[in-house]
Amino acid sequence: MAVNFEYYRVFCQVARSRSFTGAARALMSSQPSVTRCIQNLEQQLGCTLFVRTRRGVSLTPEGELLFHTVGPACERLQQGEAELAGALSLQGGVVRLASTETALHELLLHRMDSFRARWPGVRLRLTNGTTPRRWPICAAAGWRWRW
Repeated sequence: MAVNFEYYRVFCQVARSRSFTGAARALMSSQPSVTRCIQNLEQQLGCTLFVRTRRGVSLTPEGELLFHTVGPACERLQQGEAELAGALSLQGGVVRLASTETALHELLLHRMDSFRARWPGVRLRLTNGTTPRRWPICAAAGWRWRW
């Protein structure tokens, strides 16, 4: 069964909000669009996921079962997207740098504080040693070289 991931994202938001309107607001969408997504998901899965009342919605036993698995998965995907966005904008991630002892002491160490001040969320991973020893290790790890 190939269910559109967007349906699961909407499902999770409705489950958390306990409201189609609240979910629509959180998703920056319209209430009819959220309702349509949930109806499509219920149709594809062959079961009712929410009990609808005037005061909002609650999960059916089938909805609870689905949310138990899909909820954490949606959170992990959102976390992954946020981490990727942070890494791409230099707000997070890891920079790996290989250096000789001389270059490390003469060029890099005194610049570390300014680097950390400018990009506090970026972690540095320094490797130092002699060039003949470091070259094969870095190449095997897939590091890119810039001269």
